[in-house]
Amino acid sequence: MTKKEEMTGLLKEAQMYLTRAVNLLPTLANALREGKRQEVMQEVVSLIEGLQYLQILFDAAASFIKIKENWRVDKEPATIILERFHVSCYELIEALEQQDYILLGDLMEFSLPQGLQDYNRLFGALQEWVLADAGTAAGDRGA
Repeated sequence: MTKKEEMTGLLKEAQMYLTRAVNLLPTLANALREGKRQEVMQEVVSLIEGLQYLQILFDAAASFIKIKENWRVDKEPATIILERFHVSCYELIEALEQQDYILLGDLMEFSLPQGLQDYNRLFGALQEWVLADAGTAAGDRGA
């Protein structure tokens, strides 16, 4: 298996994970609102760990295809998409650390889904760029 094939496979897996995570968020949010914290906390921790892994994968993929800082996805600067995602993750971790389960549920229902969908768009663009030409700088293209 070539490095390009391996990277493409990892990016596809990341997109599938993000889709499953987005679909799981309403269930977790409702369970938190119903006071079922014990049942949900392991899934929340697993979600956060998964998102941390995806950040590492994203950085590796971006490095693999030599992405420039000015690259865009759907005409939106990728840095803005990444910033929104990072803010959503930070808020999620803060709410968890403060044991604010109402806020945690609200974040899972209202802000995190959009952040994950945006992040999924970035992974999709990376996958297209890896498939197109791993040696070309992606900053010169828009998805």
